[in-house]
Amino acid sequence: MRLALFVIGIGLFVLFSHACGGDDNDNDNDVESDDDDDGQDPDDDADLCSDQEFIGGTWEDVSTGLLWQTGRSCDRRRYGAAEEYCDVLTLGNFSDWRLPTISELRSLVRGCAATMAGGDCAATDECYDSESCENDSCVGCSYGKGPNEWCYGAEELDAPCGWFWSSTPRSNTTENRWCLRYESGGVGSCETGDDSEGGDLGHLVRCVRSSVE
Repeated sequence: MRLALFVIGIGLFVLFSHACGGDDNDNDNDVESDDDDDGQDPDDDADLCSDQEFIGGTWEDVSTGLLWQTGRSCDRRRYGAAEEYCDVLTLGNFSDWRLPTISELRSLVRGCAATMAGGDCAATDECYDSESCENDSCVGCSYGKGPNEWCYGAEELDAPCGWFWSSTPRSNTTENRWCLRYESGGVGSCETGDDSEGGDLGHLVRCVRSSVE
């Protein structure tokens, strides 16, 4: 009797273990399938923005003579990766794209007089020291009240509204750059450190050219 019960117990254990193993295998396959469908490593900056949906087209701002990328990076990048993104971008038969300066980013602000080009915020390409150039006006305007689908950016450019990198240093150092947040039109500071140095997790990138010629 005891032997029969032992044999039955072993049989049930084998069946139960097989069923659990089957579920685990199915879950593993689901994860692999998700990775295959995505087709890209989220930490691989080189592959993040190959989709034209994110890169967009080009738009000439006739008021400044600048040619802008209408899209943007599809993910946030640290500063070094942001520079590289523009350096390798080929768009509209041009390959000389670069990160915009803070004055160039401000030329895209709409509906926030404090940080529009010529506004009371003193942070510009010519005045970039934080102690003398960052004032209360640089905070911008009411969050999410902009004229372009709640954004304070130019309507010719695609959303989102997030923080965008500029190439302009802040406080005469290479450790920080001025950034612009189009949800509020605010101008602020962003740290440039990489993964080993800390710093901001990253911000969005929109590239520019100095001339349409």
